[in-house]
Amino acid sequence: MALPWGRRVSSPPDSASLAPHANPALDELEARVRQQAAVARIGLRALSGIDVRGLAEEVLAEACCCLDVPMAAALEIRDGHTLPLAQRGAQLPARMQAGAGTPGALLFSARVPVVIEDIAADSRFSGSAVMEAAGARSCAAVLVHWGSTSLGALTTLDPQPRRFTAEDVDFLQSLANVLAAAMQRARQKESLRLDLAERTRLQDALATSERFYRALLGNASDLVVICDPDGTFRYASPSISNVLGWEQDDMLGQRPCHFFHPDDAHIGREGLESVMNAPGKSGCWTARFRRKDGSYRWIEATPRNLMNDEVVRGILINCRDVTERHQAEQALRQSEEKLRQSQKIEAVGRLAGGIAHDFNNLLTAILTTAQLALSELPEDHPVRGDLDDIRGAGEKAANLTRQLLAFSRRQVLRPRVLDLCAAVSEIQKMLARLIGEDIRLIAESGTGCTVSADPGQIEQVILNLALNARDAMPHGGTLSLRTRTVELTQEDGFRMFGCPIQRGPYVQLRVEDTGAGMDAHTMERIFEPFFTTKELGKGTGLGLATVYGIVKQSGGYIRATSTIGQGSTFEVYLPVSDGVPSRSDPATPRETPTGRGETVLLVEDEDAVRMAVRKALSRAGFNVVEARNGEEALQRWRERSAVDLVVSDLVMPEMGGRELATKLREEAPRLKVLFTSGYTDDAGIRQGALAAGMGFLSKPFTPEALVRKAREMLDQPS
Repeated sequence: MALPWGRRVSSPPDSASLAPHANPALDELEARVRQQAAVARIGLRALSGIDVRGLAEEVLAEACCCLDVPMAAALEIRDGHTLPLAQRGAQLPARMQAGAGTPGALLFSARVPVVIEDIAADSRFSGSAVMEAAGARSCAAVLVHWGSTSLGALTTLDPQPRRFTAEDVDFLQSLANVLAAAMQRARQKESLRLDLAERTRLQDALATSERFYRALLGNASDLVVICDPDGTFRYASPSISNVLGWEQDDMLGQRPCHFFHPDDAHIGREGLESVMNAPGKSGCWTARFRRKDGSYRWIEATPRNLMNDEVVRGILINCRDVTERHQAEQALRQSEEKLRQSQKIEAVGRLAGGIAHDFNNLLTAILTTAQLALSELPEDHPVRGDLDDIRGAGEKAANLTRQLLAFSRRQVLRPRVLDLCAAVSEIQKMLARLIGEDIRLIAESGTGCTVSADPGQIEQVILNLALNARDAMPHGGTLSLRTRTVELTQEDGFRMFGCPIQRGPYVQLRVEDTGAGMDAHTMERIFEPFFTTKELGKGTGLGLATVYGIVKQSGGYIRATSTIGQGSTFEVYLPVSDGVPSRSDPATPRETPTGRGETVLLVEDEDAVRMAVRKALSRAGFNVVEARNGEEALQRWRERSAVDLVVSDLVMPEMGGRELATKLREEAPRLKVLFTSGYTDDAGIRQGALAAGMGFLSKPFTPEALVRKAREMLDQPS
């Protein structure tokens, strides 16, 4: 039945209640009686020892019945969060927060009951997490507290708008007070059980901690020591036997300086003195510390002055063995230095290559002009001697530029598969004559030492290393040449050469002498061009630079080690080749080549070189058409398409020889092209990889070499 102010009963009415009351005050009195009885029942249940959650559920049942509401909830505050302790007819979130503008915020801050007749029409609140979760529009909420401590909240909720009277709120607060007393009593009991359990737990934890730290200090890789104010060891952790081999008793009463490496004693002494008279101050230093077996380990120590500490009353020093890290850092520094040295050599190489390019153009003009002039003079002409001197000086300069190109790795190689052991064996007799009788020559060869390289360049590597070793042994000694195959990894590359390498098999050529050796400063610069330790006029400083360039251009690596007074060792590593070694054909006498009236398109941007080459070709019987650059060459081609051979410089402004040849071969695919250059960045040409009908001639060249190469290309089948 509906009560006068709109409440609903939750159970069927008995026969006595079917007649309507004529006096609403009597209904209110009956309601108050029921509420008081409910509070009394809840009080008795609380005294019976029921658990808090069970009591809260009974509180909600009484509240819903007496206030005729379908939903109610008891909330508990723990760790700053509002949690459902019990709920009836609602599904609340497991954790809620009383945000600003909510009923909960007002309840907990003002500590007064909150009554909402219709949340949609109540301008005090922006929302309510509890009401939204329960789908309620009205509620009455009271604070569950014990003195000044807020324990939670008790709220009744209705999905319809409704009015809660002051008596309803008093009844709800009475239930909350009983619940608060039960919650406080439960928390006190719980606290008393945390106290007893905590004491037991702390005792167990202390014992466990002692066992843990004993095991930790005994087996740790770190070491802890304590020094008295007089600087002697008072304590050393058991781990000292693992770190340094000493027993604890070996250290007690000793001074740290007794264990330092002589060269590092000042480091440890100054490190301790810096904190000795400054309580609370700490420091850090690294030095070598003597093990019981006499060896030394790098120890990183962190001392701290704890003189004022009631327990320590000394200098606490944490020590860590950093030997491996120190060695790794040393290796890294050496690797970085090798990389910097390699980069410096690369930069010098690029400069040397550029100089060689310009110099080779000049030498081409000088040697060609001198040779042509000599060919026109009679044998008894007085100028022939001067021209011979010019040609000889030019050839020496050409050899110098070849060394520069070798160092800069811009020379043209003619690689083939060869057996490095056989190459060493073939050059052994020559070496024996060159190094002299007072130097003993030892040659040892392995098997499977096949590489892909230019035989002439490899011979130059062996000769230069051998002659360098000879000069290091002016009073005699032993020179050893050994070849074998080895497996290298990327880690070997960083360790040996300061750079990553391709993992796999390599052929090692090891050249070792028993000479004077070199110091570290000299070792840093041995591969630099023009660096020499020889007297002025006795060395150009290009020997080892040339070796370095040839090895690098051949896809290999080189490293040197040396000790003063014990000699030097150079190790060359070249990738193993799977090919079969080939033999070069024996040289046969060749006739002087001539032209047969063929038309040659000569493309050269250097005027002096172009004039000299034109003379050489014309006098040999070729018909020469000149062009100063690629664009002009295309114009000459279109004007005179009957061209038998194109002789073109590779490096020219705007359009190089490669691009010109590509354009010409689009119109005449079988056109033969001879490239010339004193320096090239074209990797294919440097490795001898040229398409059919194409050739290359290095500058500087002689007229005979030019004509012979042109004749050779013209005689090849198209």
